[in-house]
Amino acid sequence: MHIADAVVHELRESQFLQGTVGVLATRGTLISGFYQKRLHAAGYRVLTPMPEAQAANVDRAIGEAKAGCFDDAGRSGAV
Repeated sequence: MHIADAVVHELRESQFLQGTVGVLATRGTLISGFYQKRLHAAGYRVLTPMPEAQAANVDRAIGEAKAGCFDDAGRSGAV
């Protein structure tokens, strides 16, 4: 199973059958459209961070989480 298909499945299981979904991910994942393609195909509208917010918040939070600094990642403003 494709992880993005699993996300769509979970959205549907939670009764979120339509609407807008925000995707927070690494820049490479966003650029590839990994989640966006599957979510769009399932009928969802997808929002991703503006480049400034991606750099200032999401990338920093991901780096902190990968380093095991979960409290810092949570305070980064991205989560």
